[in-house]
Amino acid sequence: SSSTIYAGNIDTVTINNCVISGNSSTADGIRINQYLKYFIIRENTIKAGSNYGIHKVNGNTSTNGDNTNTQGGAEIVGNTIYAYVGMRIYGTHNARIDSNTILLADQGSQGINNSNSRHSNYSHNLIMPQDEFGWYNTGMSLSSNYYATIHGNEIRNCRDEAFYMRYARNDTVTQNIVTRDWSCDNDDSHRAFSLTENSWNN
Repeated sequence: SSSTIYAGNIDTVTINNCVISGNSSTADGIRINQYLKYFIIRENTIKAGSNYGIHKVNGNTSTNGDNTNTQGGAEIVGNTIYAYVGMRIYGTHNARIDSNTILLADQGSQGINNSNSRHSNYSHNLIMPQDEFGWYNTGMSLSSNYYATIHGNEIRNCRDEAFYMRYARNDTVTQNIVTRDWSCDNDDSHRAFSLTENSWNN
């Protein structure tokens, strides 16, 4: 597998105002090396089909990059993403994820995954299926986020959790909208917020 854009182990990168379309059926839109310190992804249209729109990786492979970036950060702002997983940037501290529209493939996985993060801001993002009667599993997977701000997001028609926040601590969660317009294959496990296992002060 591959990606249309790969940002390697460098200090900073900016990807701005591009149309990024997967170059194969197994290609992610943008791959970010897990050791890249700071990345800015703004005002792009990313079409990744059944893959990841933005994927933090271990080298230029499909292997998830789970290194925790405590020194840098990210700005992912104003993008439109078509994908199976909108973005997986696990362990990115000081991330600003703002005003993105994430349209997930039918029976897709997640809109945003930035588990194990500190001091990040997730605001005014819209996550929904691409198909009128489609569904996906999880809106935002934000386990082990501490001191995060989660404000003004809209999650439509996920099957499971809109906000999965296991081990969430000292987060501010305000004015988010969660809607489900149909039964999503009659699955009854839907929850707007899942604050489980040692979550406190939210």
